[in-house]
Amino acid sequence: MRIHNGRSAVALVFSAFLPVAPVWAASDWDNYQGNAQHTGFVAQSFKPAKFRQVWQWTSPHAADGVMRFINPVTMAGGLIAVTDDDYFSPQALYVLDELTGQVQWAHEFPADTPALNPPTLHDGHVSVATSGHEATYMHQFDAQSGALLWKTPFSAQWEHYLAPLVGRGTVNTNGGYYGGLYTFKSKTGVQRSFTSLPQVDLYTPATDGVNNYVYAGDALYIINRDSGAVTSIVDPAPSYTGGYSYIGAPIVTQRQRVLALSGENFSGRASASTGGYYDRSVVSFDLQGKTLEWRSADLYTTQPALANGLVFAGSRTPLRLAAMDETSGRVQWSWTPTDGASQFCRNVIATKTHVFVSTDRAVHAIDLNTHQSVWSIPIPGELALSATGTLTINEGCGESTGRMVAVRLK
Repeated sequence: MRIHNGRSAVALVFSAFLPVAPVWAASDWDNYQGNAQHTGFVAQSFKPAKFRQVWQWTSPHAADGVMRFINPVTMAGGLIAVTDDDYFSPQALYVLDELTGQVQWAHEFPADTPALNPPTLHDGHVSVATSGHEATYMHQFDAQSGALLWKTPFSAQWEHYLAPLVGRGTVNTNGGYYGGLYTFKSKTGVQRSFTSLPQVDLYTPATDGVNNYVYAGDALYIINRDSGAVTSIVDPAPSYTGGYSYIGAPIVTQRQRVLALSGENFSGRASASTGGYYDRSVVSFDLQGKTLEWRSADLYTTQPALANGLVFAGSRTPLRLAAMDETSGRVQWSWTPTDGASQFCRNVIATKTHVFVSTDRAVHAIDLNTHQSVWSIPIPGELALSATGTLTINEGCGESTGRMVAVRLK
């Protein structure tokens, strides 16, 4: 195990960045919700009888500081990248071995770091932002050695960010003193562009390789990656507008549409790892017609997943996992938990054979043919799934416990 700046630790990820990648293409979980389009889809088939828990890991900083939280992970090439989520306290970036959970290397940040955000592991590098006021930087590390390759400052005002969008030679992140989107050159860290947007934090853009997409405030913003030109499609009735955070990301579809949770959110914490309080409708934006195509009838708690024409999301009222038609938003089928759950948590993952979702009691695998839970583990939390079948659960429905559990799916 290699150690940097005096402590142990865990995390990593890398992958391909294709314009509107086919929904059947297998890839590593190397960006937020798995890929640059944030579909939450992994093109694999599984047999629940073979699922088994293989390891668990707890952050060395879970016992100190203000909070014991860890951020959502990304993973690729047999590595997992994860960071601590605390406030003006010791925090580190960890890279772990996917199969064993052993720390490969760690990087300790200064003990007075205001916030350490979720990392992105892509193409052999780990990109991660620290944020606060003047102590806001984007960092890039070599995924194998842990060497710091570059560190670039950018403007912020006490905000928190989701994992940066990384690919095609750029690192893209929420930022700006009054809100916006930064793009850095991945090789050098040099700032490529800045786009001023409404001041909303806790999002990451999605892309189709031509444009970046950001839902901020009450509209979808479309930013051309080459020219920087900005257009927008208004959301006329956002579900909630009382916060400064989004807590989620748009989803780029193959139908020239972008799906998004409507409105803002708030977690009650200055934290990148916590879930939001508010339920929101799912909306579909027509990129060609520049209109809002549909709005879901129900409000949803989770970050959705998209696969094979269905949008999967968990709601509180009614309490169910819904499978909505991508073209209309109408519910095609649903699953209701019977484990005493009161809500769904965090995010949804779709595969060829199952949908993985967490309630506040357990993580379930829902069979796509029978629409029933065929496997569960009594550990709720944020989910990630590698292309080779390692499911990680960052424990905690609303707030992290600082522990990660790995389940081998095949």
